[in-house]
Amino acid sequence: MKAEKADKKEKKKKGKKKAAPSPAVTVDRTAHLLETDGMEKALSCIGGKWKLRILWAMQDGEEQRYSEIKRKVGTITDVMLSQSLKELGSDGLAERKQYDDLPPRVTYRLTPDALRLVPVLHLLSDWGSTLE
Repeated sequence: MKAEKADKKEKKKKGKKKAAPSPAVTVDRTAHLLETDGMEKALSCIGGKWKLRILWAMQDGEEQRYSEIKRKVGTITDVMLSQSLKELGSDGLAERKQYDDLPPRVTYRLTPDALRLVPVLHLLSDWGSTLE
């Protein structure tokens, strides 16, 4: 019985060996990545569940407080909103401005690069409205 189990395990191990990818496949994959480099970069900046919603909430380009953005976005948690705003800031899409008021006041607004996305956001919204 033990010998049979050992034989089955050995057969499974032999069957799991994978062939190395051919160089042609690697070259094609690399060429494809080079062609989509702009898309990859865009998705790294605006991808995820919340970033497009945050950009949509800030589309007017005016300074907004954190609480205003959160109210417009909806069910986002404080941690996620804070993290997303930091990422949008590091990607050059949002600006954070801190005032020396008491209590401290912080505002956010879209950068010119992010404002160039607003027409695209409207196209996405219009497209989404046509879906059933």
